[in-house]
Amino acid sequence: MPCLNSLTQNLIPLGFYNLNKNSLIFAELSAYAAALDELFAKIDEVEKECFLGTATGFGLDNMERILGSPQKDLPVQARREMLIKRISITENNFTKLGIINSIIASGMRTEIEETPTEEKLHIKCTEILKPLQSNLQYIRSAMEFLPAHIEATFDFPKT
Repeated sequence: MPCLNSLTQNLIPLGFYNLNKNSLIFAELSAYAAALDELFAKIDEVEKECFLGTATGFGLDNMERILGSPQKDLPVQARREMLIKRISITENNFTKLGIINSIIASGMRTEIEETPTEEKLHIKCTEILKPLQSNLQYIRSAMEFLPAHIEATFDFPKT
């Protein structure tokens, strides 16, 4: 018990308390320490879940709920990557690389071919991160991240 050690070590120099293992003071400190250890464990868990880089449970669930993209069936690392891409989109992301990174948030990795004179993009799906969706769902989700004035076509691998 880390708290019990800390409590007893801080009380020893005072010399007021009988801190033998079978004393009433030690029993009382043990009870406090057990509760404090649980509290500190919960605080550590909440702290871990507050940041996308370390969240594994309710922190990811809450962020997905806020962004409207629950993904409980995916591995933690894929969920984390999709959330990080989704919240890191800015007005400067409308480059080819920015769009590729943004589309990861929709559940797929892609390659993009540009036709600037026609203001068109051809988006080829190379990997599905979020299985069990229809192609139309992927397209709708990806369109959230594309500039509105650009026409886009999508190509999905044959299954």
